Amino acid sequence: MKLIYTLLFAFAMIFISCNDDELKSGTNSNLPILHNYDSDPDGYSKLDDAIKKSENPDRNNWQKPRKVIDRLGALKNKVVADIGAGSGYFSFQLLPSAGKVIAIDIDQNALAQIDTLARSLSSTLYSKLETRLVGFDDPMLKDEEIDIVFLSNTYSYIEDKVDYLKTVYKGVKPKGRIYIVDFKMKILPQIFPKAEERIPLFEVERHLEEAGFKHIFSDDKSLDYQYIVIAEKG
Repeated sequence: MKLIYTLLFAFAMIFISCNDDELKSGTNSNLPILHNYDSDPDGYSKLDDAIKKSENPDRNNWQKPRKVIDRLGALKNKVVADIGAGSGYFSFQLLPSAGKVIAIDIDQNALAQIDTLARSLSSTLYSKLETRLVGFDDPMLKDEEIDIVFLSNTYSYIEDKVDYLKTVYKGVKPKGRIYIVDFKMKILPQIFPKAEERIPLFEVERHLEEAGFKHIFSDDKSLDYQYIVIAEKG
C-alpha cells in the first residue's frame, strides 16, 4: 500500500514540474479565478495567490477546474471533503462557495503547505478550511459528516477501492454525493499516468454500485483527458 501512495506522490511531482508545450497552449480564460476580488470586501485577492502557489499553472489548461467545480452544483452551506487534496489546488478553489472544505491527505508536508498558504487568507475563508492527515486506507470521516466527497486524480491509486468507498459511504450524509475525477483510458500525453496506472470508467461505476451508492452518472465529454463520475448515497 505504501508503494501505491509513493507512486501517487511521485506522479503529483510530475504535474508540478510539467512544461509540455501542448498543455501550455491554453489561455488565461482557464485560470481558476472565481470572484471579482477587487470589489470583494473580505480580501479574496489573497485566495487567488494561494491557488496559483498550490499548483503549476499549466494544470489549469488540462484540468479545466471551472468545469469540474461547476459539476458539483450549489455548494452553499455544504461540507466538502477533498480526498487526496495534495497541495490544495481544488481545496482553495472550493472555499468561496462551500460552507466548509476538509482537505484530506496522507502527506503531512502537503497539508503543511495548505496550512501555510491558508494563513494569508481572510478570516472568513480561513475559518472554513480544515486539513486532516489520514491513513492509507481510511479517510477518517465522521459518520454522516460530509455533503460532497471529491476525489481528483486520486481514485486509481487507492488499493482496496470498494472497501474504501464503503468507508466513505458511512461519512456521507443521506442524499450526499461523491465525485470522482480521473484519467480516461485513451492515449494521453506522456506526462499523464501510464495506461496500467489508470482505471476504466466502467470499473469506477461498478465499485460505486458495490459500495452502495445510487444514481450513478458518468461524464466523459466535458474534459479532454478525464472523466467525471457522480453518485449519490441512497
